Amino acid sequence: MNKMVILSLLLMPKVNRLLNIVIGIFQIVVLFAAFLNTITAYYVVFASIEFACLVLIIWFAFKWPSEVT
Repeated sequence: MNKMVILSLLLMPKVNRLLNIVIGIFQIVVLFAAFLNTITAYYVVFASIEFACLVLIIWFAFKWPSEVT
């Protein structure tokens, strides 16, 4: 099982939200750094999909309410 999934279940909501934003931004930086070294058609397609998913993760974490009622 993915470590981030386990952490999402175990961590407090504020910490989980912050980690999702920080790790998502870090992953985007790593994705673009790898993109500069490897420019192939399949990498562009899969990197675009990964980028879209990471942006959605960051967006949902940013918009998620701080307190659960």
